[in-house]
Amino acid sequence: MRQSSLTLVLLLFSILTIAQGLKTKNIVIITLDGVRWQEIFEGADSAILYNPEYVRDKKTQETFWHSDPRERRKKLFPFFWETIGVKDSYLAIATMEVH
Repeated sequence: MRQSSLTLVLLLFSILTIAQGLKTKNIVIITLDGVRWQEIFEGADSAILYNPEYVRDKKTQETFWHSDPRERRKKLFPFFWETIGVKDSYLAIATMEVH
């Protein structure tokens, strides 16, 4: 399953490269095992963050919670959204459009 997913991703990048007239010379693929895409795009999950079985201190909740998903994701992944997500990239997801 994992190998077929990787093959599909590489095929997609190959098609996109050809469609752009070979402007892209380098592609970097980074995978994060155990990271949920929802947390990358929407920040900390309140069902986990406010569950006493997983989080026992209020400081963690204060550090990573914000009512706005855009702010919440910056708190959880600051480098991703303040550096990578700002420079030369456009990221979109079905539930919300992000830059």
